[in-house]
Amino acid sequence: MQAIEKYINDVRICIHRGAKQIGGSCVEIVCEGKRLIIDYGAPLDADENTEELPTYVEGLKEGDKSILGVLISHPHKDHYGFINRVSEDIPVYMGKTACNILDTFSTFVPEHRVLHKNTHIYKDRMPLILAHTSNGPIRVTPFLVDHSAYDSYAFLIEIGGKRILYSGDFRFHGRKGILMNHLMREKAIHNVDLLLLEGSSLGRLNLDTKFPQEQEIEEKFVETFKNTAGLALVHSSSQNIDRIVSIYHACCRTGRILLLDLYSACILKECFSGLKNRALFKNAALYVPERQRYFIKNNFLFNLLHDYSKPRIYRESISASKNKYVLLFRPLHTLDFKRAPKLLSGANYIYSMWEGYWSDNKYAQVRKFVEKNNLNKINIHTSGHASVADLKTFVKSIGSPRITPIHTFQPERYSEIFQNVEKHSDDEWFSL
Repeated sequence: MQAIEKYINDVRICIHRGAKQIGGSCVEIVCEGKRLIIDYGAPLDADENTEELPTYVEGLKEGDKSILGVLISHPHKDHYGFINRVSEDIPVYMGKTACNILDTFSTFVPEHRVLHKNTHIYKDRMPLILAHTSNGPIRVTPFLVDHSAYDSYAFLIEIGGKRILYSGDFRFHGRKGILMNHLMREKAIHNVDLLLLEGSSLGRLNLDTKFPQEQEIEEKFVETFKNTAGLALVHSSSQNIDRIVSIYHACCRTGRILLLDLYSACILKECFSGLKNRALFKNAALYVPERQRYFIKNNFLFNLLHDYSKPRIYRESISASKNKYVLLFRPLHTLDFKRAPKLLSGANYIYSMWEGYWSDNKYAQVRKFVEKNNLNKINIHTSGHASVADLKTFVKSIGSPRITPIHTFQPERYSEIFQNVEKHSDDEWFSL
């Protein structure tokens, strides 16, 4: 870390990763020797099995007492992926549901366990006072935002007499878009000293175009389900709750039943308080793929399976009435179809994630599965990030503050869109 003694009374900021890329986000803020870390994510192209990835921040692994904590904005791996490398002497802060989601993930993917034993829960709009400087408290206020990850937050950081807004990842066009209207009316974030603003959509979308609303996505699912003679396979993230709600609503409107594997069912239960006393939504059922059955048996997770034993659907029932079901597809389902190929008669494969994942090696096996079985690939998706037009609306609403790009592949374009832009490189320290 660059020496900062001569800046002891200044607020100093370093984007350790994310100044010119999407993924692997990590920001450090320092004042009077007190350090705060925002997000500690794994790069999108990281090999999760390697132990040689850089630590980024001095003292995180060793438990440096100057570090007040690590704030995790939301449960996407490019924001939390390295927290298992943080010393247990350093507290990690996140939302309650985000914590539960990571707990569930660690149960089903134990080799990529991401739990941190020194985890603390923050709440929407409830300030945390982590320490004090000569200019007052170091205060963090989380604000719940609309994003494709459930339980996502922006942070207002008040430190050394300065106010910094970390946007996190957000959008306006999801099912919780009203949260952004509430945030823009929040006086506490107006005229901040610095806005660390995500720009994931730059380069993906024309400047004057907006992404489809999640409600529009639901309508496309309805149309597609009606035009699918057999089983509809929807390939979407189990953690994209907005998308699962859209799929479920489309099932209800077309008389179909949504089939979920055990992992997806557990994630849903963590996100919906109404499911605490029941297994699943009324028009949904559990289908446990073969690979997951082996995993349950080998890891003694029968208690979880028992919680979802009703309603449960088996392969024979699906085969008898394929046009009555929609499967929330995951790559582990391919073995089931290999052993029962007749299930794919009349089926459609619906891809409902970022197209970039499809083109890389992440889903190479799924691509082969789709091609081998001559499945019709239908794309139905909208972004988890704000369009440029919505970014402009947000910035204008809070007083057009000084802006530093983050979480973007095109930081150089910010100056075309916003005023008061100040770009910085990864691992470059700058002062407020």
